[in-house]
Amino acid sequence: MLGKEGEIKKSRLLIYCSIPVLVASVVLFALYFALASDTRVLSVDDVRGLPSAEGDYRSINNWKTVETTSFKGSAMTDVLESVGVTSPAATVKVIAPDGYFWPAVGTRLTVRELGEENADGLGRLLAYEMNGETLDPEPDGMGPLRYVAPQYTPDETNKPSWVSNLRVIEVGPLEKDFESPDPKKVPADEVWIVGEVPRSYPYGIALPIAVGGAGLALLMVGLVMMFSSKRRSGSSGAAIAVLLAACLIAGLAFPAGGARGQASATFSLAELTSMPAFSGHYTFLKQLEPYTYYEEDYTGVTLSYLINEKLRPAPGANGVIVRARDGYAATLTMEQVNRTYPGNLKAIIAYAKKGSALKGDEGPIRLIVPQNNPGKRDEGGDANTPLCARLIYAVEVTPLPGGVSVPSPGSVPEGSLAVYGAVTAAPAPAPSPAPAPQPQGQPQSPAVTPQNLVQATPQAGETPASASNAAVDMLNRAFWGRSGVLSWLGGSTFGYVLPGRAGTLFWFLYHRMGAV
Repeated sequence: MLGKEGEIKKSRLLIYCSIPVLVASVVLFALYFALASDTRVLSVDDVRGLPSAEGDYRSINNWKTVETTSFKGSAMTDVLESVGVTSPAATVKVIAPDGYFWPAVGTRLTVRELGEENADGLGRLLAYEMNGETLDPEPDGMGPLRYVAPQYTPDETNKPSWVSNLRVIEVGPLEKDFESPDPKKVPADEVWIVGEVPRSYPYGIALPIAVGGAGLALLMVGLVMMFSSKRRSGSSGAAIAVLLAACLIAGLAFPAGGARGQASATFSLAELTSMPAFSGHYTFLKQLEPYTYYEEDYTGVTLSYLINEKLRPAPGANGVIVRARDGYAATLTMEQVNRTYPGNLKAIIAYAKKGSALKGDEGPIRLIVPQNNPGKRDEGGDANTPLCARLIYAVEVTPLPGGVSVPSPGSVPEGSLAVYGAVTAAPAPAPSPAPAPQPQGQPQSPAVTPQNLVQATPQAGETPASASNAAVDMLNRAFWGRSGVLSWLGGSTFGYVLPGRAGTLFWFLYHRMGAV
């Protein structure tokens, strides 16, 4: 009897000890996300610490004045890569305190273009020295940092693209309501990189995960010891405690959904064509003169089906970026993804045109977004071709969670589509319950066959299981699911700490052992 009481005391001690540890983990997670910043700050010394490049830059201004100037600095691509911006399709805008910026209105500059060199091997620099001297800040100087670009053709007027006293670098594509910081408020010895950049955190995510894991391990072992002692099965309780600890370690070591930075799902062309097909007669209008208008018949799978049915958008998901293999990217809001356009058309991932597979520079898969107002330009039609990306390979659901990177085109097989970002795996469909015995003399319910399977499957939100199993499932999802309590406490990252399988096992054992 004393041994049993001693084991109960030990289990209570473990449970009590787990409480402050779990509270500390929650505080660490809260600080981790509260102190995170979407603005990356580089000092001039940080820029100087990057690999340097130098050369003689020939320039022509709007008045056709020709000059040659020596510059030393860091390649713009190296500057962006130092804060995690590596996507070739990302757009860039450099801004000075006086409001001058580049590229000009109506044009864009991508990371891919930033990395291009001219025939002399010169590329775009963030320069800190000119003609052998350190660039001074305003009002008398053009520094301490200056954006310069070489000529790519001998007669190119490139001087207007040079931005003196650079303070802010915007990385896009950006939301329409994005507010860039005031360059005048940026210290002269810093450059702020804002927009679609990986967030910076005050410390590593491993610390709150380790503390939370320790607290959960104490809690689980304490609960198992308490239940096992009450049921007089101490030896089996110890074995179960070891098993639960192993499940926890496995959950921490192998996050659900794959390694961070990998696509949530990759669909092959065969998988895409096996999904419910959507066909429609689409109209297209180009945004530049001569404003070409044309019509085509396309077949594919709706973008809304991929994101909402094959996967599930995470809480806070607000749009998608569809990426092409040539670096082009089309940005859509969730309203554009889900809406029904005039003519009952939908935005689709197309794989066929006029009944034949897409070929050439169009396919094997592409994005088709209908016109909001069908028709030619003089009929009030809107230009939709900028959204109809060709040769696509990835769909990014925004905002991109911390630690998740954009897959490169080479990592996705030709004809396949990677979907990643603020999405989770769709839950497996609930099994249909066994039919209840029918009273004598009454007709039997029809059997579930492949033909009526769709009608027999419960709708979203319905639970065919018994009340007991439904309660277990509900509590399991509420506590362990990525949208449950632990996920809420630690943001999206905590949802990867304890995969659903480990949580389900723990709750199953808790439920069974606690039953009398």
